Amino acid sequence: MTGGIRWFPQAFVRKLDRDINLRLDVAAATVQNNMISSFRQSNPTGKTPAPEGSPPAVRTTRLRNSILWDVPRKMSRRIGSALRAQRGASASYALMLELGTKNMGARPWARPALDAARSLIKQALKAT
Repeated sequence: MTGGIRWFPQAFVRKLDRDINLRLDVAAATVQNNMISSFRQSNPTGKTPAPEGSPPAVRTTRLRNSILWDVPRKMSRRIGSALRAQRGASASYALMLELGTKNMGARPWARPALDAARSLIKQALKAT
């Protein structure tokens, strides 16, 4: 066939895969940055907890530093690590702060950060 359109499905799929992964990287980094910046300013004495319903105050930076994202397989991202204590510096108390316990009210930080990034994520994932 002369002058026709040539179709290279493998090249198309590779390009699409790269594009989707780049967009997922942007979305994951946006959520990670929102989570990290959601924490209240440093609490120098460490004796005054954050009010219930507001993000936790920073005492040791352990939780804030444990917020990471990774690429477990193609076309997906895991954000958190504090919610899943598998990494070295993960804070095991992250889920307790997020949801609260029977003795402590919730101090959500992950869900509000995700909600704040929702429109940016949708924009990053839209086709151009």
